Amino acid sequence: MSNHYWLHPPPPRPPLTLPETVQIAARIRGERFEVRHGERWKPFYVKGVNLGAALPGRFPSQFPDEATYAGWIAAMAEMGANAVRVYTIHPPAFYNALLSHNTQHPETPVRVLQGVWAELPEEGAFDAPAWERAFFDEMERAVDVLHGRADLPPRPGHASGFYTADVSAWTLGYILGRASLY
Repeated sequence: MSNHYWLHPPPPRPPLTLPETVQIAARIRGERFEVRHGERWKPFYVKGVNLGAALPGRFPSQFPDEATYAGWIAAMAEMGANAVRVYTIHPPAFYNALLSHNTQHPETPVRVLQGVWAELPEEGAFDAPAWERAFFDEMERAVDVLHGRADLPPRPGHASGFYTADVSAWTLGYILGRASLY
């Protein structure tokens, strides 16, 4: 995204109003996921797809457009996937497509496991203040993105833009760092 993008003001958002109680969309109970279904918890077996940030033949920062993401999410759902794992923050187009799909298919949404990418600290110093600050900043960005309340300026190798799609109701959890699920 070029720097002229930030000459435009952020899009209007409703005022932030916090709920009376903590809202939890998913939880772990024993060795399984559960998702909220009305006032009850329902077991949830994750049938997921990993979604990387790079298109074939392109740089990882050359993200797809919203129509491409929408097609991928529809294909995931069509093949029976109920979750998508992203390794890092994707551009607004991904979250817009996910919100659109899920509002059109409320009985069979595709949930998200949001990765929070963290560079490894020098010499394994996970307690280094600079590394810790960078990690917590990225975690805050990820939370704001999932709630549709982030305005991320361009940074080399990272997604950026105005994030307005609140997909928090379909968030299964966060995957911190570069850990693999396998």
